[in-house]
Amino acid sequence: GVTDVAVLPFAHDELLAQLLDASATIRQRASGRHLAPMVTFARSTGGCGTTTVITHVAHALSQASGGEKRICVVDLDLQSGDVASFVGQNPHNTVADLLAAGDRLDGELLRSTVCDSGKGFWLIAAPDAITPLESVDTDSLLRLLSLVRREFDYVLVDLPADWTSWALSVALNSNQVLLVTEMSIASLRQGRKRLDLLASVGIDRANLRIVVNKVERRLFKTIGISEVSEALGTDVLASLSSEGSAISAAQDQGLLLAEVKHKSRFCGDVADLAANLVTGGD
Repeated sequence: GVTDVAVLPFAHDELLAQLLDASATIRQRASGRHLAPMVTFARSTGGCGTTTVITHVAHALSQASGGEKRICVVDLDLQSGDVASFVGQNPHNTVADLLAAGDRLDGELLRSTVCDSGKGFWLIAAPDAITPLESVDTDSLLRLLSLVRREFDYVLVDLPADWTSWALSVALNSNQVLLVTEMSIASLRQGRKRLDLLASVGIDRANLRIVVNKVERRLFKTIGISEVSEALGTDVLASLSSEGSAISAAQDQGLLLAEVKHKSRFCGDVADLAANLVTGGD
């Protein structure tokens, strides 16, 4: 909620200008459209399937609403984002163009940049070229996300594996943060570190949710869901069944699993997760 920072000792003219700017910003926020819920997806480690989860959840949210809700996925994995390729798209404009727009950023520019995934949701793709994470201006990014939240009904954000100050700011401004992990010691250890980091910057533990991906539904397992919950110190919101190579095979064709395998435990699990997000996990 911080609008500006004043330097001591106060310079009266400068302070007055800051107060006037802050007042105008507050009035603009108050008169603006309601911001859509924003759910941020974070990964415990690279390769745990977070992008797979976010694309399928976006599709499931669209299906649950009968296509009436506008869902947008924002790919902020600036160095290895794959949301667009996973759904068979190659958009010309990316999130880098919106961040570079500065004061020119508005609804018209946003609408010319978002891409129809063809899967029931819209997306803002990660840049093709590797972008240094430290080059992102936090204020510009938060302004962009606010604009997206005014244009859509649900916003899902895919964060990079490496944490930066702007990534933490995105998490702080989210309604919920879903940490995607696998049932491995390494993934759980890193997941616990990330949960502690997010809690240390003031994110309510109640808004931090765990999604366990690639779960083997067999009788004898080394690690179970209860052990995951105990290791991470919080309840598991959802566990998503492993489908072996079926998901990656579909993604190689730019398809979702539901398009090639109409009935699967994974898609059923994702539908339940999407329903939980709509109801707030109650």
